[in-house]
Amino acid sequence: MVEPSDQLQVVFEKAVEDCKKLNHEYVTLEHLVFAMLCEEKFFEFISNYGADAEYIKKNLEHLRNRRR
Repeated sequence: MVEPSDQLQVVFEKAVEDCKKLNHEYVTLEHLVFAMLCEEKFFEFISNYGADAEYIKKNLEHLRNRRR
């Protein structure tokens, strides 16, 4: 069986925490992507490929806050 890395475990835990905090019924891709973007290494990785990571994160945050 493949064991998740500590970093991946942190991302999953953050996604679940955010879901609970926002009173959402399910953890979605949006929760996972936002949690990934909160990790500095992933943020830098995606930025290095030309993506506007800050823009993506802000849009996801806006969606999260709108669903409250």
